[in-house]
Amino acid sequence: MFTIPGQNLSLPDRQVRHAVAVRIGVALLAFFGAAWCLLQWTLTSVPRFMPEGIMRQFVELEAIACAAVAVLGLVFAIVNGLAWIATDMRMRRERHGVARKIAVGAYV
Repeated sequence: MFTIPGQNLSLPDRQVRHAVAVRIGVALLAFFGAAWCLLQWTLTSVPRFMPEGIMRQFVELEAIACAAVAVLGLVFAIVNGLAWIATDMRMRRERHGVARKIAVGAYV
C-alpha cells in the first residue's frame, strides 16, 4: 500500500495516506493505552496476587513498554494529522490559484 515514495504522490493520495496513518496511530494509542491502564489496575488493586518479586517487575516493565508505544502512537497520529491539514491547505491554495487565473483570464 505504501510503496510509492511521498514525493511522487498526488495531493489527494497524500491526504488519504495521512488519514490512514492517523487512524493507525489512534488505534495504537487506544490499544496500548488500555493495556497500560489494565496493567496499572492489576498492580494497584491486586497486591496479594502479585507480591514483590520478579513477576511484579515484569508487569511493571510491560506497563512501561505499553505506555511508550501509546505515546508513540499519539505522536504518530498528531504528526500525520498536521501533515493532513498541511496537505489540505496546499490543495485549497492550488485550487484557489487556478480559480484566480481563470477569473483573471476571463477579464482580460
